[in-house]
Amino acid sequence: MVDLSAFSVSSNYGYLMVLNRLAGRHVGDPNHYPIIPWVTSFAAPYADWRDLSKTKFRLNKGDRQLDMTYESLQSGQGHREGRDDSSSATRPHHVSQFLSDITYYVYKARRTPRDVLCRHVRSKWVPAEYPCSVQRLWEWTPDECIPEFYSDASILRSLHDDLPDLELPPWCRSAEEFVQYHREALESESVSRRLHHWIDLTFGYKLTGSAAVKAKNVCLHLVDQQSSMCNRGVLQLFSEPHPRRKPGCGWGRSQQQTPVLKRPPSAQTLGGAESAVGTLTGDSDLVGHSVENGLITLPAGYKPLQELEQLETLYKFATRSAHASPESVTQQEEEEEAASSCGSAQEEAYLRDMQVIGCITAELFLGGKMRAAGENLTLLQRYRVIKRLYSADPQCIPRCMLEAMEVLLRISESPAASSPSAAGAAGAEQRRLFDYDVVDDRGLPPPTPSLLLQSITSPFPFPSYFGELYSIVSDGGQFDAFDGRIYFPAESAKSTCARIARLLPSVDSEGLELLLPLVCQLMRRPDTCMYGGAFLTKTCRCSCMHTVLPSALLSQTVILYKT
Repeated sequence: MVDLSAFSVSSNYGYLMVLNRLAGRHVGDPNHYPIIPWVTSFAAPYADWRDLSKTKFRLNKGDRQLDMTYESLQSGQGHREGRDDSSSATRPHHVSQFLSDITYYVYKARRTPRDVLCRHVRSKWVPAEYPCSVQRLWEWTPDECIPEFYSDASILRSLHDDLPDLELPPWCRSAEEFVQYHREALESESVSRRLHHWIDLTFGYKLTGSAAVKAKNVCLHLVDQQSSMCNRGVLQLFSEPHPRRKPGCGWGRSQQQTPVLKRPPSAQTLGGAESAVGTLTGDSDLVGHSVENGLITLPAGYKPLQELEQLETLYKFATRSAHASPESVTQQEEEEEAASSCGSAQEEAYLRDMQVIGCITAELFLGGKMRAAGENLTLLQRYRVIKRLYSADPQCIPRCMLEAMEVLLRISESPAASSPSAAGAAGAEQRRLFDYDVVDDRGLPPPTPSLLLQSITSPFPFPSYFGELYSIVSDGGQFDAFDGRIYFPAESAKSTCARIARLLPSVDSEGLELLLPLVCQLMRRPDTCMYGGAFLTKTCRCSCMHTVLPSALLSQTVILYKT
């Protein structure tokens, strides 16, 4: 998708919506609503462009206020160092968020019921306090725009009797004309050649590190150390500067095409010069703008190496962000993806599941880098990206997980050594990536679910009690397809509680987090609640239970007492 945007195959609007979707922003959620940059102040048509190298928050508040906020909080954090009473809201930052829920409802005030606005914006309904025009809305808001102002004219029309429609700039005669103008401005050459700066600020490398401090773009949600969980935040998609869009491919009226070398009708050429230039360019019309004193004069602004530099920048970005070239799948990869191997269907499914588990486990540690590889990747593509990332940075996989990655994915082997086995093209997506050795270096057969769960043969660093915990669930538990949860029937509840009680002394805090949902489920069901209550009575003296009893089991205990 980056490749399509850089070479102007996709529109700016379409590409930004894809980035919003990758960042978890979607329509219908005010806390994670898609954002599009404001691109003009509406003072004049196709003029007075916004500075996209600065956030809207910075343009609205000013550098001085952001510096004062950051420096004062930074000095305050130094005094609080070593103490536990520092809240996340007082950590050094410049920007709180790119689109607050209040701003979202103000944007959509003319299409939102009055009671909803009173609940989220202000309890008292005062229509005069809402911005009356598009230009006033731009001046008031410290947040970015939303897609409706580029795509839906109804957002400008009011459904309230006492709140008039949003006033348009004087050169727009209708809401539809404004949306068309606004969309053309977004797709214009003036915006396209600077849009990569805004992407770096909103989704890219200027969200973290020294680049964020320099750009006055330190976001609170990225520096609060996840001390307070919430349903909003900022997600970084790219760790490298985003490539600039190819010039001369804007969609709007204000685009300026890259100068083309045309031959003037009366141009005098020096013998052979015209044919020579025409031979080099492959077009006899692409010759010197004029020839004077034996020199070929080129048009102003002509940069013959610009496209080559653009291509090099794109490859550099793709290589460092996803460790892959811009092309998604080469012809060789397509042929290898169609490869498969023979064998029984059950064996094929087992081995492929093991490789899927390996890819999912690796992606837990490579989430940010895997996101840059794109959406809807096949298993083979995911596997290749993981191997490229590991080859570029072996430290990206924790040391304790290397043995599991080696057993499941053979991650340290060269691509040729672990290439897919050849077979027919049919059903390639359901076949395994490669063939495991009959006996590996540990003297064990290919991985299976039972081998992964045994403490002696498992490559995963499972604790010693995990095998017994799994046995308890698999022996006594049943899956409720309607509820989507595991439950224990009454006939196995007593033995299950007895086994949990014996296992509890050897369980640490992580194991307790796995056990508590099972105990709560036993106490929640009418046919097993007495067994759960008896279990609680016998085990509440355990030291680890005292720390979780108030928050995890108190509500269930109250319900059990009432019954």
